[in-house]
Amino acid sequence: MIRDALDEGAERLAGKALLVAAPVVLAAAAGVFLAVAGYGAVYEAFGPRTAALSFAALFAALALATHLAGRIRGARRRRRAADARARLAGEVSALRLLAGAGGALTPLAALVAGFALSRRS
Repeated sequence: MIRDALDEGAERLAGKALLVAAPVVLAAAAGVFLAVAGYGAVYEAFGPRTAALSFAALFAALALATHLAGRIRGARRRRRAADARARLAGEVSALRLLAGAGGALTPLAALVAGFALSRRS
């Protein structure tokens, strides 16, 4: 029974992976064909030097755009992590204040901490 469930889960995972990978591979192949056709057209119209330089500049611009997009995404991720750490530090300091106010407030602080952590996820 467990083996059947694992096999079924593996089959579903393989199907999902294929559904994700197939469009990526097909888009890459289409990009290659488009680049070759574009290079051929520029080569015929302007010559080999212009075609090589224009496609080198195009791919350099694409590489730069990809790099900048990655840096922007990383900065957003770091900013969100810093915000989450700041919120957590504020909550912990508030809970320490409640816990330090008296031994009777410690269970209340634990309840508030549990509620805050459950609302976060």
